[in-house]
Amino acid sequence: MKVLSRFAALLALTCAGATVLAAGVSARATGTIGVSFGVAEDASKYAPDGGKTVYASLKTLGMAENRWTLTFTGDPSVITDAAFLDKAVPAAVASSTDIILSLYPASAQIPDPNAFCQWVGNVASRYPAVTKFIIGNEVNATRFWSPQHTSSDPNTGPDTYEATLAQCYDVLKAVNPNIQVIGMGLAPRSVDANSTKPLDFIRAVGTAYKASGRTAPIMDEIAVHPYPNPNASPPPAPDQATYQDSGFYGIPQLDRVRQAVYDAFNGTGQPTTLNGLKLVVDEIGYQSNETGNPQYTGTESSPTVSETQQATYYARIVQLYACDPTISAVLFFHLIDEANLNITSTSGGWQSGLEYPDGTPKPSFAAVQQAIAAGCTGAPATWTPVTTTPPPATTPPPSKGHGTGSGGGSGFGSGSGFGSGYDGHSHLLCFRIGHHHHHHVVCIPWSFAHGFGGGDGYGHGNGSGNSHGDGDGNSYGDGSRRDG
Repeated sequence: MKVLSRFAALLALTCAGATVLAAGVSARATGTIGVSFGVAEDASKYAPDGGKTVYASLKTLGMAENRWTLTFTGDPSVITDAAFLDKAVPAAVASSTDIILSLYPASAQIPDPNAFCQWVGNVASRYPAVTKFIIGNEVNATRFWSPQHTSSDPNTGPDTYEATLAQCYDVLKAVNPNIQVIGMGLAPRSVDANSTKPLDFIRAVGTAYKASGRTAPIMDEIAVHPYPNPNASPPPAPDQATYQDSGFYGIPQLDRVRQAVYDAFNGTGQPTTLNGLKLVVDEIGYQSNETGNPQYTGTESSPTVSETQQATYYARIVQLYACDPTISAVLFFHLIDEANLNITSTSGGWQSGLEYPDGTPKPSFAAVQQAIAAGCTGAPATWTPVTTTPPPATTPPPSKGHGTGSGGGSGFGSGSGFGSGYDGHSHLLCFRIGHHHHHHVVCIPWSFAHGFGGGDGYGHGNGSGNSHGDGDGNSYGDGSRRDG
């Protein structure tokens, strides 16, 4: 998840305030499927005008959704941004904009579920006009939900998250049965060596759900962040923005998410996408190259695309997802570019917006507007689950080799390494033999891990960029995180 600081959000709205685009397109352009479009943008929450400038842009774009973030400090009685929300929520309601609140701990931790869900209930009670809540953010990543693995429970992350989500689901439904409880907000990959692959996370949550004996659902929708691979430079076009690792998912690989949900919950009280569960793409975006533009400061350190490519890619994302009946909403991160190209104390350094920092439209603005107005122009997407899957397994920490790499940069590590060795865990190496739906699975013990880690390293650190290979051939590093 990209974090937009309060300072950056306020600065963006101050600059954008001089440019209010005239409304010309209906607030909800849905084609024939019913997908709603919007942005993940906190600027409207902090805006002096309550977000009216942002909502005018959304209406012009044909958008109807605005996601805000709200963090839990540990005290259920404290809603940190209440002064802003008290003004911004009524303004959103007046503009017919649906607000989605993403609720998660302010620091990397596993929150006490009683305190956290009490706080969630307090937020919902204070703002009854808000009826869509995401519980947690990138909960498969240690940056937001930690630890993911412990010596006593290799699935600590998904196990504790399932219990928290179930409790918060019940609390929210008690406040208002019509509230949409949205789960997970999954990062598309393991963002560091101690995180969990997103599709493994889903299946492990399903295992915990079944073990709990619960028969009620734990979520109405599941949120995903299908960002392109940050190790690719330049970032690939949406149709090619895939991951080879079968535990990850990219822009055109949401079938992997649907399959993982099916594997996890089919036949239980928790619906899958075959019987009611919807996907919410609550973050997606490509950074455009703004080097040399006087509205921006600093030096870009992440892979970018040209403004023309961004416009083309965003239109294609709309086309892809507008025809998917299992998707309820698609939110671009974000609307207004941050002025700093690099990460600073007041900026996440992200330029994936549809508008420049002063609020004037980038080329992607018109491209998205036209694509949303066109709606679904092809056949509706279909999907059929694979009903035979490998036996479920726990998800221990990735098998680390002992390779080293090199790299540098301001908050962005890049390097490669090769490592091998015994990881101390016993695993199963499984092969699916046969073709189509006629196959069986053969597994053998396997405990030797090796891998070559190439590309950029992301995590929490100062950009030293150390890289470690793992058993899947992925690269993990300790540079500052700039991706989903």
